[in-house]
Amino acid sequence: MSAPTRSGPRRWHEQRWLFDSSIASLGIEFDQNRLHYSLGPVRDETCGADIAMLKASVSKLADLTPVASAHATRHERLAQRLQDRGHPTTAGVHWFAAAQLWLLSCYPVWETTQELVELHGRTRAAFLRWAAVADHRVEAVDVPFAGGALPAYLHLPYGFDGTPVPVVVASDGMDGGKESLLNRVGDEYLQNGLAVLAIDGPGQSEAAVRGLFTSPESWVEAGTAILAWISGRPELDADRIVGTGISFGSYFMSLVAATHPEFKGCAVALQCFEPGGHAIFEQQAPSYKARHMWMAGLERDEDAFDRLVTGYDLRGPIAGMSAPWKVFAARLTSCATRPGYTRWPTGARHRPPPCCTRAPRIPSAGRRPPLWARTSAPRSPTGSPIEWTAYPRTARTTGSPATAASSPPDDRSYFAASPRRKDAPMSSTGSPVMLPPEGGRLIAGGAVHARLLVAHDHPSYASTFEMTVALGFDVGAHVHGNGEEMFYVIAGELDVLCFEPADRSLPDWHAWTSPSGQKFLHGLPGSFLYVPRGVPHAFANRTDRPVTLLLQSSVAGGHENYFAELGALLGDSHGHPDPATIKQLEASYGTEQLTAMRPGGPPRP
Repeated sequence: MSAPTRSGPRRWHEQRWLFDSSIASLGIEFDQNRLHYSLGPVRDETCGADIAMLKASVSKLADLTPVASAHATRHERLAQRLQDRGHPTTAGVHWFAAAQLWLLSCYPVWETTQELVELHGRTRAAFLRWAAVADHRVEAVDVPFAGGALPAYLHLPYGFDGTPVPVVVASDGMDGGKESLLNRVGDEYLQNGLAVLAIDGPGQSEAAVRGLFTSPESWVEAGTAILAWISGRPELDADRIVGTGISFGSYFMSLVAATHPEFKGCAVALQCFEPGGHAIFEQQAPSYKARHMWMAGLERDEDAFDRLVTGYDLRGPIAGMSAPWKVFAARLTSCATRPGYTRWPTGARHRPPPCCTRAPRIPSAGRRPPLWARTSAPRSPTGSPIEWTAYPRTARTTGSPATAASSPPDDRSYFAASPRRKDAPMSSTGSPVMLPPEGGRLIAGGAVHARLLVAHDHPSYASTFEMTVALGFDVGAHVHGNGEEMFYVIAGELDVLCFEPADRSLPDWHAWTSPSGQKFLHGLPGSFLYVPRGVPHAFANRTDRPVTLLLQSSVAGGHENYFAELGALLGDSHGHPDPATIKQLEASYGTEQLTAMRPGGPPRP
């Protein structure tokens, strides 16, 4: 009896160690900025914190699913708590973030296992919880196809009044899915009066789990099925349909638009057009081929997959395409067989052109091309049938694509300045700010009372607070595995500890002793404490008056986010939180709690 064939390409098994080594050395985004484009659609401060925590916690591919799942669960807890308190809109932020994290957790699973089915179920459930409170109409739909159905979401524009509207058919690439194709708020498509059908086409995300696999033929058939479905929807104008695709979706949607003249145009970015895909499947990271083999339903038959992708060739279909075709690319090269035709350049990194990164302050859903609303295609398909737009790799834009080439280089191309409230903390722009005496963001709940002065995404990469420590509060001994802290006592007196004890098992850190005999200290006004990464530390206020501290923390994820969640837990529990819940919260921020946190207690004798 022969042994079962391994899943994935030969090169994946030969180079898995190198792939994981690259993650350990360069981070999970070594091959593409998947965290930014996965979490950017959240358009909230929380996505920057999630990105930082994921970067700090993932050192190999196998870490991504459990780590992303843990943070998705954390967002769901927050969302439910806010929902129960009567704050559905704020809860929606966390439901949406949870959906993106569940979707991200699906990426490394390249076989349709029960685990993958459950992860997609959690993705859909969280997304629908957001949809119920979204600022526009969102409907989960199924597009009948090949004896089954392609899963999709129909988004209607803001202020939809029942008049049929143009529709954008949107497709992601290999790694993402329909949940990440639109921004949670302020989506430009919807703002410009366009409906969006965000769909998992053959082989993509949930469609592959349903057994609907990718091939050139299946995508052409999917185009026919999508058009038939649109024609039956009274909200949509079947005479004004365009397509958009990202990454490998650039090939899929270009093929659909080229073979269906009902499409009035197609705009794509991060193009994957090389006939046969030799560069992306044989020269780039082997993960691309491993995932695409699963998308084709051929994860155990590499030879059959190699034969299938020889049909990935746009040259014939595009030659007969009459509608406008916009390709936004960071680098263009020509194929001799088609003037202006772009192929995937060997050795190029899979990064978006800067025209696709125009979010305020936080990463955006930035891989897609600029608005169809800014072109004539949805309404009047006139002009040149093919338009190529190339952008320098170092350019940055926060406005129209036309300004990109003249914009100054900026290494932080996924972040841009936004108008700042007068009481907002300093953030990622790095510009000097002076806050008024009571300025900053107040974080309060239970025994937690802190005023955020500098957010964690500032170039210093540290959160800075003025913090009030309530009477009797004992933070408990704990360890940060991914950051350092500094404390400066402004007023009052604290018990402080910062050393590795001879015995960590003692339940009260006041009884701890270092191997050299050191015990805890009393921090008076003007005292300064530096806490290196990985060193146990603690503080407690056992006096009869509050203590004021200046705290700076570089712990990944932003200590302001940890404080906000901790304050909510203390408030909800009336100062007596479940120790297991505290431990779970701290673990999500890379913190290990060694002794119990105590919200209050008697003053020190």
